[in-house]
Amino acid sequence: MPIIKIIVCCLIGYLLGNFSPAYLFGRLKGYDIRKEGSGNVGATNAFLLVGKHAFFITAALDILKAFAAWKICELLFPALRLAGPLGGAACVIGHMYPALLGSMAERVWPVSGAWRLPGTGSGSLFCSGRPS
Repeated sequence: MPIIKIIVCCLIGYLLGNFSPAYLFGRLKGYDIRKEGSGNVGATNAFLLVGKHAFFITAALDILKAFAAWKICELLFPALRLAGPLGGAACVIGHMYPALLGSMAERVWPVSGAWRLPGTGSGSLFCSGRPS
């Protein structure tokens, strides 16, 4: 049934989007990154509070999570044409509005940019606002 597959893709993407490497790096150093620095749970604040290594790893993992959401959904449901884009879009939403952290991301360019990597057409159109 396609509706179940669609829901599964959205859940996979959303849960991957909730993963915040910046928050984890902050906690490892004793910071609540949501309350320190700029308050943004992202790579730039990880850089300010933890250092350049945290910045690069956070940015890379943020990019990878959207790519992973797309590919996992695409591999799980190859017959569902929109599986990858749904997983990628849900990952962007999970990154922007993470239920697990109770905060909102201010910048989504790494995640939304990575969402464009595996796809052509619909994902590219949605992210950039124009065909690529």
